[in-house]
Amino acid sequence: MKNIALTTAIFLLTLPALAQHSRTGPRGGTASASASRSGKTVSGTATATSAKGTTVSAEGSATRTRTGATESATVTGPKGGTTTANGTTTINSNGTATNGTVTGPQGGTTTVNGSSTINGDGTTTSTGVISTAGTSVAITRMVRAP
Repeated sequence: MKNIALTTAIFLLTLPALAQHSRTGPRGGTASASASRSGKTVSGTATATSAKGTTVSAEGSATRTRTGATESATVTGPKGGTTTANGTTTINSNGTATNGTVTGPQGGTTTVNGSSTINGDGTTTSTGVISTAGTSVAITRMVRAP
C-alpha cells in the first residue's frame, strides 16, 4: 500500500505541466496520472492499480497567492480510507510562516506550524511545532547572520 502510494506520488511529481501519462509495470500493474495548470493553480491526479486489483488514487493542487501559496491533497487507499493534507505558506517582509494539517482515514490529525523571522539585530529565529494526539514538540533555533 505505501509503496503504491509513494510510486504514484513520485510518478505525479515527475510529470511536466499539462501532461497525461499511463504506464504498465512488468507484473501487470498500471499507473496513470495527469497534471494541468490554470492561472496560478497547478493540479494533478494519479491512480495506481496493482496486478491483483488493489487501487490507490491521489489528487492535489497548489495555488500561488499574493503572499505565498496554498496546497491541498487527498489520497484514497485500497480500502476506501482517505488521507487529506492542507497547507499554507505566507511570506512577508519579516520572514516566512507555514502551517499544515494532515488528517488520516481514522480521523487522527497531525498539525505542523513553522516560522522563520528576521530580527532587528540581524539574527533569524526559526520555530517549528508538530502536534498530534494531544502531544506537541517544539523546536526553536536562532542563527546570527555571518
